[in-house]
Order: sequence, then C-alpha cells, then structure tokens
Amino acid sequence: MEGCSEKELAFLVEAAVINRQAADAALADPRLELGRALQAQAVADLPAPFAAIHHAQTPVSAASEARMAGAAVPIMAVAGSGNQGINNFLGVLAVAEVLGSPLAALARALAISSAVVVLVKGYAAQMTAFCGGAIAASCGVAGGGLRRSDDGPLGRVEQRGDAGDGRLHAPHHPADTGG
Repeated sequence: MEGCSEKELAFLVEAAVINRQAADAALADPRLELGRALQAQAVADLPAPFAAIHHAQTPVSAASEARMAGAAVPIMAVAGSGNQGINNFLGVLAVAEVLGSPLAALARALAISSAVVVLVKGYAAQMTAFCGGAIAASCGVAGGGLRRSDDGPLGRVEQRGDAGDGRLHAPHHPADTGG
C-alpha cells in the first residue's frame, strides 16, 4: 500500500465517509436507539485504547442498526457485506480520528484493512458459523495499523475536499479537537 498515492486510495476514504453519513442519519432518527444509547454513555478521559473503542462503537452500531432496520441509507460494503464494510471503514476511521492520524495514513490503513477482510473471507467457506462482520472486519481493522501524527489532529472526516492540490482534506471540528 506504500506505493499507492493518496489520490489512488481516496475512494476508500470516500467509502468511510458514506458509512459515517449512514451512522449520522441513524443517530438523528428517533426510531433507532442503539447508537444514541452508546453515544450517551459518559466516557470522559478514557485511556487508550478504550477511547478509540468507544469512538468506534457508536457509529458502527448506529450504521449497522440503520442498515438492519431498512433505513434508506447507502452503505459501502467490503467482500460483499455491508456490515463488514461498516465495521471495516468506521472502525479504522474512528481509530484514525482518536490518534490524530494524517489522511494519507488513514487511506493506507483503510487499504490494508480492506485487503485483510478480503483475505479472511477468501479462506472462509461460503456458509460459516462465524460472523464476517465480527471476525473478518475486526481482523481488518486490527491489521490496518495507524500511527499518531505530529502534524496535528485529523479531526472528524466528513468529506473529501479538493483544494486543487490533489490531496485529501479533513475539516477540523471544535467538538473533536477541543478548539
């Protein structure tokens, strides 16, 4: 994945944004309760890795609930599964936001995570006794690997901006950066 440019991997960040938008829609839907229940939990000052885990649980749960409840939200899948796509993209995105990883690292981590999901699914039978969203996507998220950035916090990734320089841009939000 190191040989791929940010531009070549930008579609993966866009997929994460689409799944984040599904989570946001679920959090705004009064009929869907799981994501909001997790979001309401007091988690101030959680140590690593628990902050990243909680930051991932809310959108993953919300987007999964929206999908399973039949909400009219698009979901980007991995290896043919929407729930695997939700876990894969939103899990890595949440960790990147907590660590303050740069967008280039996020894009590479999403590529590695997605490749691991496809690899695990390739070794699994068509019918399995395990949940691909829990096993394959979780292996992918773990394999994605991110590092903390000294370039400042990533903030919440909402859209792929194009400032004419061919790079990905993430807006910084006061709620996510404390500023």
